[in-house]
Amino acid sequence: MPELLEQTLSEHAKDIDFVQLEINYLDWEDPVLQAKKCYDICSKYGLDIYVMEPIKGGALLTGSEEIKNDFKEFNPEKSMASFALRFCASLENVKVVLSGMNKMEDVIDNCETFTNFEALTQEEYVFLEKEAEKFRKALEIPCSTCNYCVEHCPKNIPIPEYFNLYNNYKQAPENILPNFYYKTLSNERTKAGDCIECGVCVDYCTQKINIPEELKKVSEHFDK
Repeated sequence: MPELLEQTLSEHAKDIDFVQLEINYLDWEDPVLQAKKCYDICSKYGLDIYVMEPIKGGALLTGSEEIKNDFKEFNPEKSMASFALRFCASLENVKVVLSGMNKMEDVIDNCETFTNFEALTQEEYVFLEKEAEKFRKALEIPCSTCNYCVEHCPKNIPIPEYFNLYNNYKQAPENILPNFYYKTLSNERTKAGDCIECGVCVDYCTQKINIPEELKKVSEHFDK
């Protein structure tokens, strides 16, 4: 949190080369994650910033049809991922943007984005602010799929996968695939309803999600 970051840098900034922060346009003004405040603190101490989760674990690519259409209409030549990456790279003290790529198309798109890099315009900033608000309203559970919770879950519940399936269901209730995938995954691993509510996962959640409570929602829908 910003308070701990401030305390740490006030004592050790001279010994630190860079700070890695989770930054993306959805978390920038988030009252829990406070990405902008953390960025400002690092900037105050003159430290370089390396960005992780610029696309929030892919969540910024899975918006509603309305959001996807907004991006196409705003600029059909640029991908949703490129907007997210450029948001981070346009920040003055950001030196590295880490991007998880799953297929060759992602690699090509990322390379094109940075080979001929263009900083975000003011118009684009305003556009992303509006889309961020739509994402917040549409995303039922703001999981970034970091998997830290799974590493410490005594029941080994595939929490990010279940949250992703639940988000997909909420965004498109008519789609039967989330139900199918949940059944397959729960047969291989552990059901969401097997959560014992120990709360260990919450301590490791980078998004500060009340995971046991959200797993109840997942279970109520998929385990019925």
